[in-house]
Amino acid sequence: MIDSFYIDEVIKEAVSRVIDIHEWGKMDDNGPWIFIGRFQGNPDDGIELLQEIFEPLKFVVAVREDPNGFYRVIISKATPVPKQRIWVNVLLFILTLISTFFVGSIMVLGRIPRNLPEFLLGYKFSISLLLILGIHEFGHYYMARKHKVASTLPYFIPFPFNMVGTLGAFIKLQSPIPSRKALLDIGVAGPIAGFVVSIPIAIIGLIHSHVIPISYIPQHASPLEFGEPLIFMLIRFLVMGSKFSKDYAVMLTPTAFAAWVGFFVTSLNLLPVGQLDGGHILYAVFGKAHKRISQVTILILILLGAFWLGWLIWAALLIIVGISHPAPLNEVSKLDRKRKWIALLALIMFLLTFVPAPLKMR
Repeated sequence: MIDSFYIDEVIKEAVSRVIDIHEWGKMDDNGPWIFIGRFQGNPDDGIELLQEIFEPLKFVVAVREDPNGFYRVIISKATPVPKQRIWVNVLLFILTLISTFFVGSIMVLGRIPRNLPEFLLGYKFSISLLLILGIHEFGHYYMARKHKVASTLPYFIPFPFNMVGTLGAFIKLQSPIPSRKALLDIGVAGPIAGFVVSIPIAIIGLIHSHVIPISYIPQHASPLEFGEPLIFMLIRFLVMGSKFSKDYAVMLTPTAFAAWVGFFVTSLNLLPVGQLDGGHILYAVFGKAHKRISQVTILILILLGAFWLGWLIWAALLIIVGISHPAPLNEVSKLDRKRKWIALLALIMFLLTFVPAPLKMR
């Protein structure tokens, strides 16, 4: 067995190559090593060097800024990544495929399907929606792997008892996010991917949708009216023109409705609060101001409850889950100009997809 004193000295010697150590120690025998001091050069270069030294040895390097120009470097043993049970992801996807086919067939028939051919009529809605949700989540997954952050494959959530047949999808990050840059990249990749794929699906869906007088709306049609986000309004104008009045309505095809849901999901995820995608972006840009902005966002959602009661439910869920955000390992390095522009792009996407009253009775 290697003497713990020897390990302490080896780690101290490695850190001293990068930092002029002011003080150091451990909280207890099994706790992390904590070093306080000043970087000998550029902090970004020093942090990168520390990561190159310790990550291959299965150690995690966290860096925090202390008062008076000091930095706190925390070296801890990496937590083993649990083995993923892929069969769970596959099973949930199959169940979600079934539930979205079911809901999609109801859209086409106006009633519950009675046999397999009728059930299969839901394919346009199901495939369109799952393509949007899947590409969104794989955007996160790809960027997590690029930054060497362990992540699960997407988990889809089947739910045949609402108007879309699912409660969405998510991935679970299984190791700490290394930096603000990685946090922004992982957070923004999903919304960008989902937004981009929703556009052609919306175009295809609206090409086959119909404008009819409100008096001609079938009795079995849903009494709900969907609010149009700016991006959907723009695509509708380009595809259908501008000849509308309050006496006419657009009867969306299942494909067009899937695109609407895709844009709505994008806006929900980009809300700047908690650990939503927008919360990741918010922390990457503003750091510890994240909590204050999240609180303001919750207040705005409560006020928006005057337009749609769903915002009150969403605000309550976010409060229950928590609006705080864990710091990335490297909280010192700032975003570069390119990523600041990407954060601005995320804000534009949010404004294009957000609608104060997503649903209302006709």
